[in-house]
Amino acid sequence: MKLKLQITMGLIFVILISSLNLIIIAEDSEYQTEKQDLLITHPYFIQKIVHAKDQKYSDFNQEQYNPDISFINLEKDVLISADNPDGDDIHPKIIRKDNTLVMTYEKSINFSSKTNPIVWSQNYGQSWTTQFELDSSIIPATSGIMQRPDIKYVPGIDQFYFSAVDPEAYMYNNVMFWIPGNITTAEEALAYAISGPQNYYDSATGATENWGIAVTTVDAYEFNKTFGLGYFTYPDFEKPPVMGGYYFDCNRVHNSSPADKLEMGMNDNRIFLVSEQTEKGKISIKSTVNNEALLNNGELQNGLDKYADIENWPGEYIANGSDPDISACEDKVFVVYLENDTIKCKYSTSSDGYEPYFDWNESTIDKDNVYCPTVYAYSTKKIICAYVKDNNLFFAKSYDGALTWEEPYQINDIDGTVVEISGSVAISDMGVVWTDNREGQSDIYFQLNNVDFFIPIITFTGGLGIIIEIENIGGISVENIDISISIDAPFIIIGKEKIINVSIDKYESITYRMFTLGFGKMTIIVDCGMFGSESASGILFGPFFWIT
Repeated sequence: MKLKLQITMGLIFVILISSLNLIIIAEDSEYQTEKQDLLITHPYFIQKIVHAKDQKYSDFNQEQYNPDISFINLEKDVLISADNPDGDDIHPKIIRKDNTLVMTYEKSINFSSKTNPIVWSQNYGQSWTTQFELDSSIIPATSGIMQRPDIKYVPGIDQFYFSAVDPEAYMYNNVMFWIPGNITTAEEALAYAISGPQNYYDSATGATENWGIAVTTVDAYEFNKTFGLGYFTYPDFEKPPVMGGYYFDCNRVHNSSPADKLEMGMNDNRIFLVSEQTEKGKISIKSTVNNEALLNNGELQNGLDKYADIENWPGEYIANGSDPDISACEDKVFVVYLENDTIKCKYSTSSDGYEPYFDWNESTIDKDNVYCPTVYAYSTKKIICAYVKDNNLFFAKSYDGALTWEEPYQINDIDGTVVEISGSVAISDMGVVWTDNREGQSDIYFQLNNVDFFIPIITFTGGLGIIIEIENIGGISVENIDISISIDAPFIIIGKEKIINVSIDKYESITYRMFTLGFGKMTIIVDCGMFGSESASGILFGPFFWIT
């Protein structure tokens, strides 16, 4: 009776707001008939534009990029959530675009308000700026409580895609945002919210080359904490062409529900969704192809979209355990999880067809008083796992594709203050964030993972020619790195562009003099590719350069 009442109210609502150009989602199939009524309640939606914060904060009184920074001055435990001293900040997520680190987290202001700041750093995590503070209360019928945020970068459209849930909302429970890729200067973010069945719990976010993917756990039909999944395009949050729309998992291909601790990962071949099946105490993985042409080609299986529908994604249990995390690279996938107070890693290759054809192997990372494992695959061979042990933050590294792991080591400065809750730790290729209560409340801290990276600091000096110093503050020496130098000025006779090939030992620097002949205001850009870039402005007069 409750379900019938919900459907009736949903139909009335659709009639009342039909002028808002709602898209009614349905899939033409007898197999889908029993899913139709509930699906029709899905398209409650609303769009908003969110503006950047008028005032930004930084933990240090310095410019967001400080070319004088040196290796010995890099802070270790950097406080990010400095603007919420009386509230708890939890569940961080971190990613990187070029030389910009971007992260989000849950910011508990009071018992009825929980926002998700979007913060960034361009000086290797030494200071952070809040560009947006996302809040579901801008949307009618929501509660102002946003939890389990996640964020991914969508390279084909240069946008960040964000998703979270408002579990207390009357409707519009799944809240999403498109955030411009040039986040440091972004002034607006586009918000979108949808409703569906009762009770929203957890969320995870994924991305293809051009789409955002939102996954939530919801109570739908007779299933508790089953998956709801949608693919969304920019800027209108429309479904990609040909697709049936938003999908629910009725567990006919693989029984994932009740699901908890969702995490998504992508490699060259596949999109992965890993979770804990709490009823069975097992680690569950579902996956589909990471190929937009296949995802929206219209091919059906059992009357459902073969590749796109979460219900049709092949799935399996890969271990007994809890609290999984996933990372993937090229054709490899790595899953870390807890089993009997031990952190283990399952790893396999994957295919690009409908069936993943996994061949799982297992290794042990650490044991005894361990919690909250998270993993990042830098390559198919180099893997790092961060986790909590005895209320401290530990790293363990593998250089043979997770077959073996080096001796773990502690990285936080203050002993015994790392919080042991699910989702307490998140890691990217450049740094790790975690939840820490050293000041009494739960706060978010950052530490640069510079041990195995080339991290260039670029400075410019004027004079006869342009003197460029490149210092490697990372913990690894590099050889044969191509660095591009380009100059933009009204009139240049010689020296407009140059590519230099350099080798720099760790903690050392090189100096290069760029000879240029020209006149006028100019900008020089030194581009180290994925390792970052830096520019300077000045005046060029013949062969002489002055920095302005």
